Amino acid sequence: MPTFTYKARDAVGRLTRGFIDAEDQLKAAFNIEKLGLSPIDISTPGRPYHPKNLMMVFSFKKVSRQEALVFTRQLSTLISTGAPLIQSLNNVREQAQNIRFKQVIAGLIASLEGGLSFSAALSQYPHIFPKLYVSLVKVGETAGLLDKVLARLADLSTQEIDMQSRLRSALVYPAVLAGIAFLIVNFVLVGILPKFVSIFEASSAKLPLPTKVLLSLSYILNRFWWLLILAVIFGLSSLRNYHRSPAGRLKIDALLLRLPFAGPLLLKIMVARFSRSTAALVMSGVPVLEALGVVETTVANVVLERIIQNTRFAISQGQSLTEPFQASGLFPPMVIQLINTGERTGRLGEMFEQIAA
Repeated sequence: MPTFTYKARDAVGRLTRGFIDAEDQLKAAFNIEKLGLSPIDISTPGRPYHPKNLMMVFSFKKVSRQEALVFTRQLSTLISTGAPLIQSLNNVREQAQNIRFKQVIAGLIASLEGGLSFSAALSQYPHIFPKLYVSLVKVGETAGLLDKVLARLADLSTQEIDMQSRLRSALVYPAVLAGIAFLIVNFVLVGILPKFVSIFEASSAKLPLPTKVLLSLSYILNRFWWLLILAVIFGLSSLRNYHRSPAGRLKIDALLLRLPFAGPLLLKIMVARFSRSTAALVMSGVPVLEALGVVETTVANVVLERIIQNTRFAISQGQSLTEPFQASGLFPPMVIQLINTGERTGRLGEMFEQIAA
């Protein structure tokens, strides 16, 4: 979605400048008016910025997960004290450091004052508040438990950020080793082996097959390195285009789960995220069928997405939740056992939380 720059005047006539994400200029103008502003000029994407606005441009960074987490936690705390929602949003907006996030919160306030529900206002910013977030807020609004739902969402975000941090920490060491190994191998092939070619040729010795292969690789890297770079670029581009097709994405996602070492780790991450999201929805009072429908739109792997689709269909036909998960062959026996226990005891949300942990 492109970003537009705009100039507008507020209710008292003061000139203000900013940025807004929209599909086109007409939609941008509509969104600016929802902020309580009267647009004067909306610039198309790619238009050069005036030097005096350079610092403002740099200050418009993306809204991070941590900033969304702090927003959720602060809002939950303020609402739990009995403060009205709009007043709480104004307080959080004053404390926000990110200018883009300040404008997003201002847009939420304008939408609420215009008669929209909080969940509907949040749904206008899917890049910050995903469908799972909006669905839980909608449940909290309906049940009058918005502060508790926001606290649960904050806990959910904290667990997700913690998992990502642990994953990055676990991958740093092997990534460094792989990088060093790559540099050493290239140095040997490009810098050292070519010096031995003349020695081997002068001796007229019969070289073993592994040595011939290494010398051939060295020759190719020295003479045709540019061709290898083009081949890598072409290969990655072709793979990316193939992954964008439905059939290609299904095959690649299935292949990723079968990779040695990386496949089991990816599966654990997927199951943890799926279970944690499902637990948050079910424990907030969302029916299992509806909860699976929400989670289905948040998973990043087509294989798991199809399993969830099949599970929803099976439940709608009267089957238990355990049967389709077990039939998929993707989930470990412990996961199936805990889901089955949760169904029989009526503690499905707690069991999904245990699976994620």
